[in-house]
Amino acid sequence: MNRRAMMRAKGLHWFRFALAVASVVVFAYAVIYIATPFSDFLNNFLSNFFTVFAALLSAVAATLVWWRYEKGEPPRRIWQWFMTALWLWTIAELIWAYQNMTLEEVPTGWPDVFWVFAYILFGAALYRQFILLYHPDPASARRRLFYALLLFAAFTALSAFFFSFITGQPLGLDTLVNAFYPVGDFGIGLAGLWLARRFRNGALAYAWIGLFVFCISDLLYTWLDLSGAYSWSLSHGNSLSAIADITYLIAYLIVALGCFTQWLILNYGPIFKKEPHEP
Repeated sequence: MNRRAMMRAKGLHWFRFALAVASVVVFAYAVIYIATPFSDFLNNFLSNFFTVFAALLSAVAATLVWWRYEKGEPPRRIWQWFMTALWLWTIAELIWAYQNMTLEEVPTGWPDVFWVFAYILFGAALYRQFILLYHPDPASARRRLFYALLLFAAFTALSAFFFSFITGQPLGLDTLVNAFYPVGDFGIGLAGLWLARRFRNGALAYAWIGLFVFCISDLLYTWLDLSGAYSWSLSHGNSLSAIADITYLIAYLIVALGCFTQWLILNYGPIFKKEPHEP
């Protein structure tokens, strides 16, 4: 076995290990959420712990990629924004978990500040990637950014009106914030994948896939939360809240695996592609 094949094998070993860890986390979370084998306090604590842990894994994996690039390398700035956004999400999850353990119902507040601000940083990462790829003139870049933000605001407003209509809830801050998340996940995830496919390192797309899963989870959670069905589902053991929350956890783990895969490729080469002479 030559050196390149050995590096590929080592990279695949670490990928399978990471996949196994993610699978164990999902299984443990699902068992605790559905079977509730412990006391109410412990079940709630462990459910929150696994969500924070999954968010932490994604932030750490993105940080590893950021460290891998040298100062002055253009992708380092992209990963700086992406990494910081995931750390803000981790902080948001930690605050939300604390409030979930101490309050009967978590209101719109500080966790949402961190979550929403993180989308700005995701957008900054996308903008840097766009500049690096297409080298547009500054006026053209600013014009495209303005149109993108205008389109995003329009879709968010339309989504808020739609959720308000179907749930019968008044159009307010809660509705607007809840509508913002799935639109943000879909918009940033779609733009990230579109740019990454045209980037010199196509593996960069792996890190954005999880945002599409967040979109599904946030759509379901928004509908359940605004309609009041989420609290009802939790108290009655209904599967709707379980699907929303388990999907949410999986989304974090997909982002973590995507970032970690990027780090593995940077260190070990194209781990999923065999050399012509390999068996």
